[in-house]
Amino acid sequence: MRLRLLPLLALALLAAGCDSGDDDALRLDAAFYTGTWGLVSVADATGDRTGQTEPFLDDLTVDFRSDGTFTLVANFTAIVNQTVRPDETITGDFQATAATKTLVLISGGVAALFQADATASDRVALTAPASIVTGVLGELPFDLQGDVTLVVQRR
Repeated sequence: MRLRLLPLLALALLAAGCDSGDDDALRLDAAFYTGTWGLVSVADATGDRTGQTEPFLDDLTVDFRSDGTFTLVANFTAIVNQTVRPDETITGDFQATAATKTLVLISGGVAALFQADATASDRVALTAPASIVTGVLGELPFDLQGDVTLVVQRR
């Protein structure tokens, strides 16, 4: 009888030692963000807005450094550059809190708080009210509604 229980006990110990959530790999602290990230998609309360954003925004990248600073570059399309505004670079500090899954960008005394959700180490969804995202993306020729989710991917 003991011989039969030994493999079951070993299996139970092995299963108890495994963490199916893999929290260590996706701990959303400052180290998680370190590196360069690029915008993949934009969605708001009305749905996917990526297609509407693409004609106005060539690229959006954020470089997070291990010293807690960031540089965000919004590269607008030529038509936006000619009629509305030039490309924009925003620099500042960032704080990431794993326990609350939040990311705060601080620039010029203004803080932008994002809720973070990551299902992979190279992709994260950052959600904030439209007013915060408009401050990051700039004025677009359409209004973003409600909470806006920016999905960014590591480059």
